[in-house]
Amino acid sequence: MTLTNNFPSCLRSLLLSLVLAAAPVRAYAAEAVVPDWAIPMGHFYTQTNGSGGASDLGFAVVDDEAARFLTEFRQFGGLPALGYPVSQRFQHGGLTAQAFQKGILLWDDVAQSAHLMNLFDELARSGADSFLETHRFIPPSEPWHEDTGQPWHVVVANHLALLDDYPEIARAYFAERQHGRDPIVHNGLPMGLRDYGSVVVMRAQRRAFQLWKVETPWAGAGEVVVVNGGDLAKELNLVPTAAQEPTAAPVPPFEIGDAEQGNILFRDTGCMLCHGLKAEGGIGPALAEDTVEFGAFLAAVRRPDGTMPAYGADIITDQGIRDILAYVQSLGQDDEP
Repeated sequence: MTLTNNFPSCLRSLLLSLVLAAAPVRAYAAEAVVPDWAIPMGHFYTQTNGSGGASDLGFAVVDDEAARFLTEFRQFGGLPALGYPVSQRFQHGGLTAQAFQKGILLWDDVAQSAHLMNLFDELARSGADSFLETHRFIPPSEPWHEDTGQPWHVVVANHLALLDDYPEIARAYFAERQHGRDPIVHNGLPMGLRDYGSVVVMRAQRRAFQLWKVETPWAGAGEVVVVNGGDLAKELNLVPTAAQEPTAAPVPPFEIGDAEQGNILFRDTGCMLCHGLKAEGGIGPALAEDTVEFGAFLAAVRRPDGTMPAYGADIITDQGIRDILAYVQSLGQDDEP
């Protein structure tokens, strides 16, 4: 991983000085206890293991021959949209499912993609409506007789009219548009809305939204919060008990690299300035699809030959270097960097 010698030494020195000036000198967290990490074909999370992340048990989200849940999890917005996984995979209605804090993904073998379960419709079918309203202030669905025989656009208009008097909830519901996602696909149709005094709650098919009118430990007055529907599904046994149990990770932290994180580090630490935006080469050699072993790659970064600057542990950890290697090895294997 050395800089090419085809450039005059004065030019190389100038470019290196520019690289070091442009690359942020960032110290990454020490390789100690981490709450989540890359595993073969996926990612492993301990945050929802019931121990506050204190144990090494957790839930894996992976892409494999049965279902590409990691890809679909990210397509649906990842952690900000769905929260952490709260179950292993399980079977629901003949489909492979996995629960997250704010929704349940169902894998469709025919379409080869996932969709979100109509979680609150399913809870209604299981007889949970009374509990949801009494204990969680989530209203039941309206009967929606006016939908009968109507075309889809009229049905949609009927349901969206529930939001007319509550612009805060409407903004939260339609926020998916900012990320290029369809709010109805992500949230389902609005089904019921009720003012409980301190909080107004809108129930959709897949998610529920709380508009708090008073200060609470989890929300300020006027703030809209998305209900953790996946946690409710666990509490009400929509998720099988066995699937709720966290398990050990297939590999411990730091054994493999995370290509997505490596992409970020490749840019943040200035690698792209010499090796190209997609590691195609430039001042430094091409690294895309590099087949070098991690030990050799680590040594090349820590103790490079020629004029490449050394990157110490105060700039990037061993795991960060492992992530970068995973990233450059992934280039050329698909269309995404």
